[in-house]
Amino acid sequence: MKKRAARLYAMIGWFVAVVASATAASFYTETFTEPSEGWQDRDTGKMSVTWLSSGGYPGGCIRGSFSSQAYPLPQNDGLVATGRLTSAAFTGDYYNAGIFLLGFDFMAADHMPAVAEVRLYSGSSYASCYFHAAVTEPGVWNSFRFPLHSPEAGGWIVQPTVFNGVMYNVSRVEFVINRANESEQSFYFDNIFVDALPAPGGIVSTV
Repeated sequence: MKKRAARLYAMIGWFVAVVASATAASFYTETFTEPSEGWQDRDTGKMSVTWLSSGGYPGGCIRGSFSSQAYPLPQNDGLVATGRLTSAAFTGDYYNAGIFLLGFDFMAADHMPAVAEVRLYSGSSYASCYFHAAVTEPGVWNSFRFPLHSPEAGGWIVQPTVFNGVMYNVSRVEFVINRANESEQSFYFDNIFVDALPAPGGIVSTV
């Protein structure tokens, strides 16, 4: 009986440790060499999110696609880090993990997005930053870097006190895309990362 109890306690301890490690923010770059790794679309039936083994910058990537419409209707959707699998590195306490930079590579394949935005959530509160104005042209990869040590440094739209609360408990990372028109259109994401070193400017767009 004592041995069985000891094994049970050991299993419970292992499970708690796994859960704790799976929800802790940490330095990481998601290169999408394997299927989506915990990233998915926000809303069913809008932008379809697909993992591709090639076509990235380089290698694998995530593609978000809107299908064609009979006539133009406003529509947006998001690519979301759910906190499962490797996307767990993007949720949790950024500041105590030493995370002060969020970056990613983005390409609008055939149409420029009407709006492109990155959001960091903590519950219902979130900080947002728009990047569509810095997308150069369709078919070109752009690299973005967003400092996280203050809202002003990265161009985040949020009150400073709310921003700090979000950084200490990020529950979801979301890339929001508003479609441009009624045509079929796709947008690609690759090399999403969190790191320690803040960029010297705000948004940096590199072709």
